[in-house]
Amino acid sequence: RRFGFSAGTDTHDGYPGAYGQGLTGVWANENTREGILEALRSRRCTAVTGDRIAVEFCAGDAPMGSSIEADDPRDLTYRVQGWDFIKQVELVRDNVPIQVETPDYGAPNPTGEQLYRLRLEWGWGPMKGYQVFDWQGSVRIDAGRLEQVVPCFTSDPFDEHRRKRVLTREETGCTWQSHTSRGGMLTSRNGFVSASANDALCLEVRGNEETQLNITFGCETHTSLVATMPDWTLSPSRGTLERSMSIGELLNGRQGFRMEGAPTWVVAHRAVPPSLYTIHGGHSHAPGDGSFYYLRVTQENGQMAWASPVWMGRSQQVIGR
Repeated sequence: RRFGFSAGTDTHDGYPGAYGQGLTGVWANENTREGILEALRSRRCTAVTGDRIAVEFCAGDAPMGSSIEADDPRDLTYRVQGWDFIKQVELVRDNVPIQVETPDYGAPNPTGEQLYRLRLEWGWGPMKGYQVFDWQGSVRIDAGRLEQVVPCFTSDPFDEHRRKRVLTREETGCTWQSHTSRGGMLTSRNGFVSASANDALCLEVRGNEETQLNITFGCETHTSLVATMPDWTLSPSRGTLERSMSIGELLNGRQGFRMEGAPTWVVAHRAVPPSLYTIHGGHSHAPGDGSFYYLRVTQENGQMAWASPVWMGRSQQVIGR
């Protein structure tokens, strides 16, 4: 059998695409039901743990998921775009890594306008109790342009008015709403062990080191449905935060802030230049025994991605892993 790679969860918290519970990326010719199903059946798909890492992987003109029966020489090529610093990209042949590529962290960072990627994260809060914090947030970009907004929202929408969503998005900024709660995060009703109770947004910003990010956060909590003593000491509570920072400052490291009036926090993670979230490479397949190749990507924040295999000259062999 020849399988493609996909990722997802069988929990039922009612939030498809919840961050940290696995996602499947599909390389489809068109964004339709038919186009997506055709791509899945052809194994043109990737698996990611959380961050929406984009992976292109081909053998000549044959995309990931292809079976190349003729044992002819083919050049394998790949291109990866992550949402954090890329730690390594492994080219795996027959389940053995044969090539490992890493970005050149020592290279000088080019100056001028670039597409920087960064992450805003919020949450934390009390370790005990079931307190729910409702969040409103916004970011405004000065001397730059917002190109992409990718939500990293954890599961549990609670009810429709609390559903996590990006509310507005323009070139100058965006707004959003979400909620966080650490109560019961390790013993959810589905028995799912959560890696994080925080929410986040990944932003792609076109600008330079002088480009400014102006962030505004508000969070509010009321008496929770499952009230405990720690909850009573916090309700009602409202926190606020306004900060400005440049991409240049975030290139030097992340910045963390405690909300004013509430025991919750916001972190603006370090900005990542294209040279450190993008990597490409290749490998020449020599004719011989049939082989299969796939790609495995690891970011510095632990998020991973896999590109579906390509099979080279395996017309008489069966793979059953």
